[in-house]
Amino acid sequence: MSEGLRVLLKIYKSNRAEWLADILSEELRLHPPTPFETVDVLVNTWPTSRWLNEKLAAKNGITALVDFPFPSAYLKKLARSILGYGENNKDHWKAKSLIWEILELLPEILQDKKASLLRQWLEKYNSNSDLLTKTKWNLAKRIADAFEDYSIYRGEILEEWSKISSHNDKKKEEAEDPYEWQCLLTKILVKTINEEPFSWLADKAIKKLKDNSHSHERLPNKIYIFGISTLAPSQIKLIKAISGLIDVTIFLITPCPELWQRLKTKRDEVESKLANRSEKEVSWQLTGLDSNLGRMGGEFQQLLEGIGEDQLGEIQENNL
Repeated sequence: MSEGLRVLLKIYKSNRAEWLADILSEELRLHPPTPFETVDVLVNTWPTSRWLNEKLAAKNGITALVDFPFPSAYLKKLARSILGYGENNKDHWKAKSLIWEILELLPEILQDKKASLLRQWLEKYNSNSDLLTKTKWNLAKRIADAFEDYSIYRGEILEEWSKISSHNDKKKEEAEDPYEWQCLLTKILVKTINEEPFSWLADKAIKKLKDNSHSHERLPNKIYIFGISTLAPSQIKLIKAISGLIDVTIFLITPCPELWQRLKTKRDEVESKLANRSEKEVSWQLTGLDSNLGRMGGEFQQLLEGIGEDQLGEIQENNL
């Protein structure tokens, strides 16, 4: 971290959404957008954007030049902008788009020896024909959902599968891996779609930001993130890297630090009491405990606050 680097990633934490909305209102009042500028406030749902828009208007008297994009599409557009790629409004790695690609490729995949598991599954439901059936559609949808998650959360696996050589393919065939068809499908999808998954784009964009080979003009002046309780690690890494160049302010709805500490203490107690129990039983008990106290939110906050090698801007935390 270079000496004298100003704070670029601010995190406001509170368990009251209305308090966070008041702070965002004050931020926009003190630093309003210019007539030719739009402020981006990332939210996770449409109702959140409507509620927040009304809160901002009630506090400041008017809300103008403020957009409320969703994080997935916005961060992908930002990564493409950093890399100098052109506009692309369609995400081919989304399940609703992937399903059509998979349905078209399915006959070719089923002919390969690696797809024995898929053939067995279709034969079980008498759907191993050239006709499109409900069973075949459901199969394609499940595969599309899985590959959409891979593209965001498991980019390294897709990259590994896409680079497997024919020599390695033969070795895997000898091992008779029933899920080897995923490697085959990945290589075909990467070739036919001709578009990189988000995690690949994010890694390239982060590398470019670290190398200082990116034009600042392609980035917005600042980004606000409001009320989002979970993001993929690849998305968080991109946000951290961007914070080295522009102001990123996150409004995080979270319990107080004391509650997270009580949760950790409770987890330790449960693990101690169940030390002699099976791993499955311990996991079930902890899952029930965490679901009541927000395990996903806790893990998201840990990822967000962890510095990591991709953190280019310093962090300032404010608890309300």
